[in-house]
Amino acid sequence: NSTREPPASGRVALVKVLDKWPLRSGGLQREQVISVGSCAPLERNQRYIFFLEPTEQPLVFKTAFAPLNTNGKNLKKEVGKILCTDCGELPPLSAGERGEGRGGGRW
Repeated sequence: NSTREPPASGRVALVKVLDKWPLRSGGLQREQVISVGSCAPLERNQRYIFFLEPTEQPLVFKTAFAPLNTNGKNLKKEVGKILCTDCGELPPLSAGERGEGRGGGRW
C-alpha cells in the first residue's frame, strides 16, 4: 500500500527536514518531507525544532514534546530542558564552595 495514513489522534503536519541531530535520527534525511502527528498548531513557513518518536509507519512520526519556534528568546534553555528530562538539579553550593574547585582554582 503506497498511501500513508496519518495518525488517528490530533492534527497532522507535513514537515520538511532541514537539519537533524545524528544521534537516533531514525533514518531521517535532510530535505525529506515527513508527517508529524499529534502536532500543536504551527505557523506556515516558520522554522521549528521537533522532538520526534517513530510510529509503525515509515515517514510518520509523533511529537514527544511541543515543537519549539526557532525565533524563541530562550531557545537553548528550552532545548536543554527537553533533552535533559532525567537530569537532577545540582545541589546548592554553600558560600564557601561557590566558584571554587577542589584544587583552589575557579571553575
